[in-house]
Amino acid sequence: LGYFALMVLQAGGRYVWRVNLIGTSHTIARRLRSRLYDHLQKVPLGEHRQKSGSLVSLATNDLEAVRQAMGPGLFVAADAAILFAMVVPAALWLDQKMGVGCILIFIAVPWLNRFWNRRIDTYFDRLQTRLGEMTAFGQQTLQAVRWIKASVFEGEVTRRMADLSTHYRQSGSQLALFEASRSPVLGVFTDLAIVFVLCVGGMRAAEGTMTLGT
Repeated sequence: LGYFALMVLQAGGRYVWRVNLIGTSHTIARRLRSRLYDHLQKVPLGEHRQKSGSLVSLATNDLEAVRQAMGPGLFVAADAAILFAMVVPAALWLDQKMGVGCILIFIAVPWLNRFWNRRIDTYFDRLQTRLGEMTAFGQQTLQAVRWIKASVFEGEVTRRMADLSTHYRQSGSQLALFEASRSPVLGVFTDLAIVFVLCVGGMRAAEGTMTLGT
C-alpha cells in the first residue's frame, strides 16, 4: 500500500511538472514569436539581410527547438539530477564496491554524449539552412510564376527545387541517423552495468556474501 501510494504521488507530481514546465514552454515560444514578428514589422525593408525563407525557418523550427529545450529539456534535466542524487548514494550505501564498479562503467557516457550532441548540432544547423533555402526558393518561385511561365523556365525551376529537396532530405536523414543511434549506443553502457551486477553480484550472492535483495 505504501509503494502504491508512492507511485500515485509520483504520477501526480509528474503530471503537475509536465503541465507547468511544458505549458510554460509553449507560453515562452508564443511570446518569442510575437516579439520576433513585432521586431520584423519595425525593420525597414531595405535593412533586411535575411531571406524570407530563413525568417520563416527561424520563426518555426528554430523557435520550436527553443521550446523543446525550455520544456521537455528542463524536465529531463531536473528528473536526471534528482534520480542521480538519490540513486548513487543508495547504490554506494547498499554495497560500496559494486556501486563504484557500476559508476566507473558510466564514466564514458558524458564524453560520448558530448560527441553525439556536437554532431547532432552540426547536422541540425545544416538541416535548418537547407530548409531556409528551400522555403526561400519556393516563395521566390511563387512571386515570379508569371515571369517563369513567360520565359519557359518551368523545367529549370523544377530541377532546382528537386535538388534543394534532395539536399534537405539527405540532411534530414543524417540527423535522424545520429539521433536514432545515440540511445542504443548509450544503452550499451546501461546493459554493461546490468551484466556487471548480475555476474559479480550473482557470484557474491551464491557465496553468501551478499543477499539476493541487495
